[in-house]
Amino acid sequence: MTDHLIVAPSRNNGVTSWVETFGLTLLTLLLGYWTEPTDPLHVYSQFPWSVFAPLLLALRYGFFQGLVSALLLIATVLALHLRGFGDYQSLPTGFMVGVLASSMITGEYRDLWARRLQSLQRISDYREIRLEEFTRAYQILRISHDRLAQRLAGNDQSLRSVLLAM
Repeated sequence: MTDHLIVAPSRNNGVTSWVETFGLTLLTLLLGYWTEPTDPLHVYSQFPWSVFAPLLLALRYGFFQGLVSALLLIATVLALHLRGFGDYQSLPTGFMVGVLASSMITGEYRDLWARRLQSLQRISDYREIRLEEFTRAYQILRISHDRLAQRLAGNDQSLRSVLLAM
């Protein structure tokens, strides 16, 4: 049997994906608080670095994990706003919409490509099966031809002599 061709390796979307989703989001919040205690999500910085957590999770695992991470960041923003923490006196709606939209779009495209790769994997598996069937049929035909050639090699009559005798 030939080696199985894998078009794309599958990702483990079980417990590992959820541990990474919550872990990376929490790590983002902790690093943000460590680097900028008054603006842990870097919403009011030159660039909101915390947006990378949902983007990376959406790229790795798909729509749902990216959405959950984005919602966790938005829930953190809302909690900081309700407590009047640091720079979060005013609600950063642009950040909230941006992190949600970017993670959802990224996750949706990742899921689209995953479905395409699964389709290509099914086609590859089908063609591999057909190739194995063809290879077996070819080997049987070759063996049959070799046996027929050996049988005729022992026979002293040629096709021409058989036809003349008829």
